[in-house]
Amino acid sequence: KDFLRIYKNPPSIKKRSGGVSYPTSIKMWTWDVSVRTFATAVLREAKNRKRVIAEIRKSTGLDVRVLSEREEAEYTCLGALSDMPRNKNTRYAVIDIGGKSTEFAMPPGVFLSMPMGAVSLYEQFIRHDPPLKDEILTMRNYISGICRDARFCVSTQEKLLVIGVGGTFTTLASLKTRKIHHYKMPVKELERLFDKLCAMTIREKIEKACI
Repeated sequence: KDFLRIYKNPPSIKKRSGGVSYPTSIKMWTWDVSVRTFATAVLREAKNRKRVIAEIRKSTGLDVRVLSEREEAEYTCLGALSDMPRNKNTRYAVIDIGGKSTEFAMPPGVFLSMPMGAVSLYEQFIRHDPPLKDEILTMRNYISGICRDARFCVSTQEKLLVIGVGGTFTTLASLKTRKIHHYKMPVKELERLFDKLCAMTIREKIEKACI
């Protein structure tokens, strides 16, 4: 189905009625710096991609380039590792959970973009609030199947430092600390938070967990 409809209502950028509006002049919020614009999974899969890109160019003057799956994973990895220490004895695995896709990268040679994201998984599997155990189980089995290519890339004998990128990870970190950047969360704590959040309604997440 279509990705979005364009609403011309400058100067704000807002979600509205299933669409977004763009400012007429990009200089309003970039201070005349050079801007390169990229799109990722949602636009990559949109049936009306060409029309959306044309509307964005007409409304803002920006030329949008849609990244390939590998490029999205590579650029995510470059950004995540830009301030990490270089250590020959440490190998990094970078995971970015987006709305429509999840990127998995293990440099120097593994860059995957998997067709699942926080929004698409919720829309596909969750029908109750809070979600039923069967819904969670079905979703986890689906994720396990999608992730098989990533699992083949990881040696059980290899020690990895896993880096989480994006809103899902930063939100989880914010539940434990104010210093989100470089926060280290043990796997057991991640599992505890997962179980706790799965048992809460959306309203409870907003009111109690401030999500």
